[in-house]
This record gives sequence, C-alpha cells and structure tokens, in this order.
Amino acid sequence: MADLISGTIKNLLGQLTEVAYDEISSAWGVKTDLQKLKATLLTIQAVLLDAEEQQAHSRVLRDWLHKLKNVCYDIEDVLDLFEVETLTKQVITTHGSFQKKVHRFFSSSNTVVVSFKLARRIKNIRKDLDEIALDKSQFHLREIAGNQRPVVLRGKETHSFVEPNEVIGRDEHKQTIVKNLLSLSDNERRQQSSKNTRHLAISDIGILETKRNILSMLGYVNNIRTFICPKLGSETFFNMCLLKCKSLRVLNLESSSLKVLPYSIGTLKQLRFLNLSESKRIKKLPNSLCKLHSLQFLNLTGCSELEELPKDMKYMISLRVLALTTKQKSLSETGIECLKSLRTLDLEDCKNLEYLFAGMECPPALETLAIHNSPMLISLPRALKCLTSFKILHIENCQELDLGMKFESEDVNIMLSLQRLGIKHLPKLIYLPSWLLGGTLKSLEVIHLIDCENLTELPESLPSFTSLKELYIITCPSLKTLPRGMKRLTSLKKLSFSYCENLNLTVEEENDEDQPSESKLEKLAIGGFPKLTTLPKWLLQWSMLSLETLWIIDCHQLKTLPAIIQSLTSLKSLYIIDCPLLIESCKTGEDFHRTAHVEKRIISNTYQLESFGRKSDDFAPLGAATITIEYACLAL
Repeated sequence: MADLISGTIKNLLGQLTEVAYDEISSAWGVKTDLQKLKATLLTIQAVLLDAEEQQAHSRVLRDWLHKLKNVCYDIEDVLDLFEVETLTKQVITTHGSFQKKVHRFFSSSNTVVVSFKLARRIKNIRKDLDEIALDKSQFHLREIAGNQRPVVLRGKETHSFVEPNEVIGRDEHKQTIVKNLLSLSDNERRQQSSKNTRHLAISDIGILETKRNILSMLGYVNNIRTFICPKLGSETFFNMCLLKCKSLRVLNLESSSLKVLPYSIGTLKQLRFLNLSESKRIKKLPNSLCKLHSLQFLNLTGCSELEELPKDMKYMISLRVLALTTKQKSLSETGIECLKSLRTLDLEDCKNLEYLFAGMECPPALETLAIHNSPMLISLPRALKCLTSFKILHIENCQELDLGMKFESEDVNIMLSLQRLGIKHLPKLIYLPSWLLGGTLKSLEVIHLIDCENLTELPESLPSFTSLKELYIITCPSLKTLPRGMKRLTSLKKLSFSYCENLNLTVEEENDEDQPSESKLEKLAIGGFPKLTTLPKWLLQWSMLSLETLWIIDCHQLKTLPAIIQSLTSLKSLYIIDCPLLIESCKTGEDFHRTAHVEKRIISNTYQLESFGRKSDDFAPLGAATITIEYACLAL
C-alpha cells in the first residue's frame, strides 16, 4: 500500500506546484494553508519507503498508512474542486453570456461561496495531516531517497487506490457481500459499511432487498468514486443514487435499461469517465450532460435508439475520447467541432450519418478518427487535411464514402502527418487520394487496405514511405500491379498480400537492382493466389537476412519452394496452409530438406485462426476481421 500512497503523494505535490493552483489559491486566500500542506506531505514522503518495508510486521503502522491514504483522498478531492472551478471559469469566460454570469453570481457555485467552503475544508485536512505527521515518530522510520528503491507510481489521472477492502462487489462473492450488508440493521450497517469505500459494483440489482436499502448503503459508503451498476431500475431511483454520489469519477452504466438519463447527471462535477454503451433504450441525453466540464471519456456506442446529442457539447472542454452511436444525419450543431481537448472520435453504427461537420469545421486537436458501419456517409470533414495533430484514420463499411470527393480540387495546403491508415470495405475507393498521403511520406507507419473491391492502383509514391512498418493488402481483387521500387521500404517489418488474385507480384523482378536495399522485413504472408506457380524471388532475396515468419496460404498451383528458402537463416516459423501440391512437396519431396532448418513448421490443409494466429505471438496475416487501431484511452 505504501508504494501506491507514495505515487499519489508525488502526484499531489506536483499539482500543488502548478501555476494554476498557485494563482487560484492566492485569489481565494488559501495559499498559505496549501503551502503548509505541501511541506507536511514532503516530510511524510521521505519515510514512506521505509514504511512499506515495515508494514507487514506492524498492524499499528498499517493503520497509520490507512489514515494517511484517507487524507490523501481528501486532498485529491480538494484539488479536484480547484480544477472544477478553474474549468467552470474557463467555460464561462469563453462561452458564457451576461445572463449566465449573473446567474452564477447568485448561485451556490459562486466563487466566494466555493472559496469559503474550500478554505474551511483545507484547514480540517491540515489538522488531520499534522496529526498523522506527528504519529509517524513512534515508528522510528528512516528517510530513504527515492532513487534507492524503485517505487510503483500511478498516473496523475487515476485519482484512486483500489484495494479489496475498499470495493463492494469486486469478485465472485460480491452479490453475497452486498446482500449480507443490506440485511443488517441500520446500526450494524453503520459499523460495517466503511466510510472509506470508494468503489461500488452492483452486478444484479434484483438481489437487493429494497431500493431503499441501496440508497441507505450509499449514504454510509459516501464519497464513492467508482459506481458500476449496469442493470438499473427506474430513472427516479437512479437519480436518487446520483444525488448520493456527488464525488464520482467513474460511472459505468453499460447495457443499462434507462430510457432517459436524469438531469442530475450534470451535478457530477468531478466525473472523468462515463460509459453508457449498449444502453439500447436510451433516446435522449439531457443538456445538463454538457455541464460535466471535467469529463474526459464518454462512451455512447451501441445506443441504437439515441436520436440526437445535446446541443451544448462545446462546454465539455476536458473531453478527450468520444465514442458514439446516433441516428443523426450530421454532428453539426452539437458543438463537438469546438472541443479543443478531443483527441479520439469513434463513430459506430451511425446508420443515418451523411456527414460529420459542415465546411472547415473539425475538432482542432483531433488525433484519431474511427468510423464503422455508416452506410450513408458521403464525405469526411474537409478540415482534416489541415490538422497537424491527426495521426490515425480507420474507416470500415462505409459504402457511399468517396475519399476523393471535394478534396482533390481544393487549393489548401495539406498538413497531414498520418501514422496509421486502416480502410476496410470501401466500395468507392479506386485509389488513395493525394490529400490523404501528401504529407505522410515520413510519418506513415501502418497501411491496412482490406475488402476494397474496386481499388485498382496503389500510389506510385508508396516506396517513398520511409517509416512504413506494416503493409496489408487483403481482398482487393481489382488491384493488378505494385509500384516499382518496393525494396526501398527499408523500415517495413510486416507485409501481407492476400486474396488479390489479379495482382502481379513479380513486377519487381523485371526491374531488379544489382544491390538490393537492406531489409528489416520480419513477417511475410502470401495467400489466396490461385494462379501463383512460384513465389516472388525478389521478396525472398530482399528479406534473406531478416525474415522470421513466412505464411503461404491457399495457393493451389504452387508446387515447390524456391531454393533460396535454404538461405533464409533467420526463418523460425513457416506456415503452409491449404496448398495441396506444396504440402506434398514439404512432407515427402525436395522441400522437406529445404525447410529442415526451420524450428516451427505448420503444414496443413486446414487453417484455424485460434491455433495459428490471434492466440500466438506469430503474425496473423489474413486477419481481415482483426484490423485494429490503437486508441489513446485514458487511465482514470
């Protein structure tokens, strides 16, 4: 436990040093108290490593650490409120009208009122921390420098220590735990319900005796930070739960039966993470959702009945990840395009979506855009080509999307520096447009082109992508040739040409260079070429010293491996699947001896992805259904 507390104290000290806290604490007259708080934390931090070593042998020391942990929770809460106030002030300054400013002056969230409450709370925390600092002398703890022992740290956004005794509903016994707790009398429940419980999970609300008992329990385990309750009752009941949990950071309502999200959701000022995914009955979201200025992650995917988003999402100024399903035709007029913190936008099953934003509108710091199953989508935001932050684009099953539409003729400087491009089942894709690739020669690391039935050509500039590490061309039957100079892709590590039956893989041999370029290619897959009679020699020569894994799949006319296979000294894994003539040669013919040096040989007429791909460390080259884009998710 001490190592977790040490990491949190380090984060708290970092926050107390930030200019924003310094400025607002001065304005609110609490700067001196916070400075003293910081000094006390420093004295405690110095002995925490020794406390970690000794706690196993002293119950009193463990109790002392528990008290310290609880005070750290309180300090986090206070600093959170500073942050909330700062964000609220920022929203009012940027988007607020005169009427809103007047309303705020006369409301309970007035700065004067808030500062008075915080000042009183900080003094109480200081008193508690001072007592803890005095008590540490009885343990005779040594001061150990941080570089003398490694310390397990947690990220700044975690804001929590999750321990079994703090969680109700953590393991397979959680239903019994909750049921037993609710069967107690009020006095017994007060004794056994820890005020320091921070994380509450209720998997089945049906086991609870009454809703009244749940609310009673929430009253005793106050200051809940994580609430997981997917199977909710009525909106009224959920609203009452929210009113008991004002300090929530994480709210997981996945697969809930709610039809309406209560207006009181807007009171959760410290909420960072909200998951409503697969809540298939919910139709509307209250505009009070936009008051969650601290919210960083919002998941609305699978909300298939969601008719529209709130109009004032521009106020959600901390939102970094937004994943959603909606019936809307456009995301314009929602305010999403104004979100300066938004990094990831994930759109799934938006069946009516025709376009995202109007004109040159787009979240200015967007890094990742993923669009899945939006059959009516016509075009992407024109502003994308001007986003220097944009790194990842993943598009799947968008039958009407034309990537070249309204882009090629525009005289706008292309500022893109994409790193990952994944496109699956885009019937209107004939070629990769220049606006998409123009600025990515030195940045693009991954290209996945899958199930693009009308793709007829790859860009001639492809061999100039000096940072490209993965290239998957899968099920593109109209593709006939490769660009010349493929051996210039010296950073390439994974390469797959699969089920592109009309693709000529030997073009590079016709223009073979005397001195082949140095290759880093480690994994190569060739599959689904019914007319292929010989493997492309240039590929094997090029990767002679680097190739570790080779897949050959569904090539029925391929009879034998080239003799150069014996020179692939780094080859460790060879998969030959559903190639009947080649399999016979590998089992009893000349290829048996040519491949004898390979450690792992899988030679079979059947192919099971679970055995040969996803569940092993090997390359799964035919994983057309496994295109994935690594999202920047937050740790909360």
